Amino acid sequence: MPAPSSYTEETLAQYMLDTLKNIAVDLDWLDTTPGTGSYVEPVNDVEVALGVSDVAESAAPVALVRLQADVAAWRSALEAYTTAYYVGGLSRTLHREQLWDHCRAMLAMAEGALAAYLAEEVAVDSGVVGATAGSGYVPITFVW
Repeated sequence: MPAPSSYTEETLAQYMLDTLKNIAVDLDWLDTTPGTGSYVEPVNDVEVALGVSDVAESAAPVALVRLQADVAAWRSALEAYTTAYYVGGLSRTLHREQLWDHCRAMLAMAEGALAAYLAEEVAVDSGVVGATAGSGYVPITFVW
């Protein structure tokens, strides 16, 4: 199935649900209804980041919308798992902090992908040699 060429609030919420997968199931974040569902605030975060009141009106590239949605979804999941507790029974145990650690790692990856995209966009806009849209250009930073 090809990637969408644009998003509505509902389709963006569904994208976030698909991104979180089992985490969404564990959090019982299965409602993607605009305005009342589990993803109201993460969708709002994307709209604020894009500077629009409705994602359907955004002229931002779909890749940027998706990267912003990844960050918003994982950040929200991380916030939901902030309180760690232990659940055990039979021969199965689950430590909530393990899920928090997973969300933290996924959020870091999403933020890194977003930062790389934005760095490429700045490089292209600035006319940096070798930087073209979609080239994967990432500036190298040396730390001394």
